[in-house]
Amino acid sequence: MKKKLWEHKWALLGIVIFSIISMLPLLCNTHRLGHDTNFHTSNATVIESYISLDDPFPALISPRIANNLGYGINLFYPSLPHTILAYTYRIGKIFNPSILDSLAVLYTLITILSSCFVYWIGMKLFHSKTLSFVAAAAFIFFPYRIGDIVVRGALNEVFVFLFMPMILLGLIYLLEKRYREFFCFFVIGYTGLFLSHLVIAMYFTVFLIPFFLVFMRKLFTREVFPKLLLAVGIVTLLVLPFFVTVIEHNLFGNYVVYADGEMAGLDYMEYYSMDLGQYFNPDIDYAWEVPMFLNIFTVIGFVLSFLFYLVKPQRNRLFFFFFLLSFLCFLFSLKNFPWQNIPEIFYMIQFPWRMQTILAISMSLLVPLFLIYIQNPDLRRYSAYLVIACILISSISYLNNLYENYYTTTDVVEDNLAMGHSEEYLPVHTKNNIDYYYGRNGDVIVLEGDATVDVLESDVPDLTFTVTDNAGTVTLELPRLYYLGYHLGSEDGDSLELFENERGFLTVRISGNGTFTLTYLGTTAHQIASYLQLFTILGIFLTPIISSVFPFRKKKLVNRNVN
Repeated sequence: MKKKLWEHKWALLGIVIFSIISMLPLLCNTHRLGHDTNFHTSNATVIESYISLDDPFPALISPRIANNLGYGINLFYPSLPHTILAYTYRIGKIFNPSILDSLAVLYTLITILSSCFVYWIGMKLFHSKTLSFVAAAAFIFFPYRIGDIVVRGALNEVFVFLFMPMILLGLIYLLEKRYREFFCFFVIGYTGLFLSHLVIAMYFTVFLIPFFLVFMRKLFTREVFPKLLLAVGIVTLLVLPFFVTVIEHNLFGNYVVYADGEMAGLDYMEYYSMDLGQYFNPDIDYAWEVPMFLNIFTVIGFVLSFLFYLVKPQRNRLFFFFFLLSFLCFLFSLKNFPWQNIPEIFYMIQFPWRMQTILAISMSLLVPLFLIYIQNPDLRRYSAYLVIACILISSISYLNNLYENYYTTTDVVEDNLAMGHSEEYLPVHTKNNIDYYYGRNGDVIVLEGDATVDVLESDVPDLTFTVTDNAGTVTLELPRLYYLGYHLGSEDGDSLELFENERGFLTVRISGNGTFTLTYLGTTAHQIASYLQLFTILGIFLTPIISSVFPFRKKKLVNRNVN
């Protein structure tokens, strides 16, 4: 393995250098404000404040956020990127960086790793280190990819650039019948993708349908197809707890994120679709505007590759798939795309220009294709060097634009910025009574009846309180926003029914006096999904051990195949 990596040392070094160059506008000013910077740093800071060896995972109900009333962002929004940033910040505290410094370092690492995977796919396509590096360079300096980090500060979306190439690489290994590598890249890639950006994962999955059609004969065989189904099953079980919370709160709850027209709709899709000219006209100020244009030399390389491919198609049908994938992304991003005929669930992407997250990968991989039609090896190599130089030099003005035009933020993190721009994970009733919510403190409020209520301990999401002087039945509003999965128990071990009131808070009716404890256990379905996830993880780690202890299983299988 080390020997194989050493053979690519210059390409890998070039990827590291180019990645750092592409991140200079952010590395030189880590306090640059992106669209979502404060949202991500606030969430990561909250997670970092409570994770420990005893409790290493993010809580489904977050403390501190939403006036410390228990905000269920992790029930709806994938928390993997925030958790990784939180651990990056925790580890980086050894060197005393700010959360913004940690974020810049993480973005750079993602750029390097994702570019390595693009290079790796390039090696599968071209079997040439030079041509593969052309693809990696086109990807590194893809304007939208850089803008997604520097201008948008879209942490979860940036992780997509890491996980999608892993999935593609896994599928290529599946075609090669290298099943160990397939399971590794496909399972990690798809699990990471779903736990980073659910909507883009949905689009990417739909856009992979042509892959299975193109390679139908290779994939739908008795040998290969069961491996694919097993991998899909493993991914499903690994992400099942998150899927369950999203689906349950959509079906049985009433939250802003699912309200009609609140977060997505046909008007969003039509307004944020792209004109064709936006692909070719760089803006003059990217302090806040999303970069949507394409590098001119990336376009030239792609067009030349397409023309040569039309004249003389390659035997490797992966090229056909990547062309098809690129054109799908391109068409879905344009204003004249018939969004009114598309199921509304696809509107959740909000901004059709997000298709460039997929386009950045597929288009970059095709840029070097025209070079393989050059028969002279030396001319091909020097032409590749020229393409790399042109991509780099043409990116300088764009990088300089990013460097000179920016807004700044501070290291001081406001917890409520972690709620999202539209505070979209609040109950609708809370949003409709926003002034009441803003003034709500941590007391238990008596809505009906007469009793004395004292809070003994409040550690979001948990709450312990006593009820005294209660002669009948009292209705209490607890200082927690309403989400499915809370459990309220009495000191006698009885469970009490919780419901949502007209302000979106947890409410309960209590008869008699006593001490009561509120905890968040998750719904029954979520608990079952979590156990299935745990068993799946144990199975993944135990399978290699069991295989090594009982090697006769493998021998028996081999003998059966021989016979």
